[in-house]
Amino acid sequence: MSEKKKKDGCYPKMEGSIIDGPAKRCLVKYDTPMLVIESEDGTNGCNKKKQSQDPATRKENAHFEDVLHVVLPPREWKKDDKTWRQYVSTMPSNRLDVLNLQDRLDQELKDRHARPLGICPVREDLHFQCLDELIRQITIACAERGALLTRVRDELQLTITTYRNLYESAVAFGMRKALKSEQGKRMVEERYEQLEIDNGRLQDRLVAAEQAHMDLQKRSTREKDTMIQKHSEEVKFYRKSIDQLNAQVQTLVDIGRR
Repeated sequence: MSEKKKKDGCYPKMEGSIIDGPAKRCLVKYDTPMLVIESEDGTNGCNKKKQSQDPATRKENAHFEDVLHVVLPPREWKKDDKTWRQYVSTMPSNRLDVLNLQDRLDQELKDRHARPLGICPVREDLHFQCLDELIRQITIACAERGALLTRVRDELQLTITTYRNLYESAVAFGMRKALKSEQGKRMVEERYEQLEIDNGRLQDRLVAAEQAHMDLQKRSTREKDTMIQKHSEEVKFYRKSIDQLNAQVQTLVDIGRR
């Protein structure tokens, strides 16, 4: 919300958002709802027929109402194709109102089953409603103090929103990392299984190659032994032939000498 004043010293009025159905129960004190009547020029105005209000409320300065409309904009809702508007109450509060507010806060926390510890949107919403009601009460007593508290409230809401966005971003980042890690894990497992299959195939090929090598080595050894044996037999044959030829030559030489 903007708390800047206009040049004439008044606060700009802000309209609340229109919701479907009646307004929800709230800890902030509101006046009696008024019917919004659309004029011929297209602008909206509240029905002038209002219920009787407390005399103290009628004596409140319009300046406080302008500030309250900035701090706590009126809420609007539609019912039976009619728009209703409800402004925050300008009635001053006393000590009893604060005690009643505390009792209502405790009762709402109990009725809406708010968690006492940790992150709880229900507890956060109720405490902000309680803060809005306290700001309303303080604004009636001192408009400037109420505007300053509104700045503090808006800064607190901005900080909480920032931390919530950071938390959601961190959770989303963690989820993406977890999914990516899970996907990478599956890919590694699939790769591992494929490598196991390839390793089994290579092991089979290695066993077959070793068996073929052993067979080739045995065959080569047999062929070598066969060739050595054949060579030995040939050497023996040729030696025997040479001996026979030498004997014949010697016989012929002896015959020639005679």
